[in-house]
Amino acid sequence: EDYGALYIQFAAAIHKVDPTLKLGGPSFEGVVEDVQVWPDSEGSVSWLGRFFDYLREHDRIHEFSFLSFEHYPYESCNTSWNDLYREPEHIAHIIQTYKDDGLPPNTPIFVTEVNLGASVSEAFVDIMGGLWWADYTGALFANGGTGNYFFHYIPGRLSRGCNDSWGSFG
Repeated sequence: EDYGALYIQFAAAIHKVDPTLKLGGPSFEGVVEDVQVWPDSEGSVSWLGRFFDYLREHDRIHEFSFLSFEHYPYESCNTSWNDLYREPEHIAHIIQTYKDDGLPPNTPIFVTEVNLGASVSEAFVDIMGGLWWADYTGALFANGGTGNYFFHYIPGRLSRGCNDSWGSFG
């Protein structure tokens, strides 16, 4: 509820400057389940559901123009071929969860950062990474995704990566 109140305040201030700007969010990071918080007086524990409820109760749901989140589904150093089988289910589940939480119909859904995991590993640039990317991208768009932004790892100094590799340098 506090985030909803802040969202409404910021939306009002931003729209004083430029009423045409589209606002959204909340840019969850790396979750494949609903983000849960303490129960409210009605027993609801969904953070996003309560956020949408707050905007609706204050007649400001129209201020929410897009949903964005990051998707890093696996631990970088512990990826396995079996993870490939679960990816379509993961992305379908989280998008359906957001819809069930009250995402307004036809709201654009953007994955604003995505990769196999959150750290550098050779798996991201080998056959497994390519197959995961194809599977994930197809599942995202098949389930209502609108935009997808691949996070390529920024070249850094050469260091020991996961799985006895040199990270994204292979």
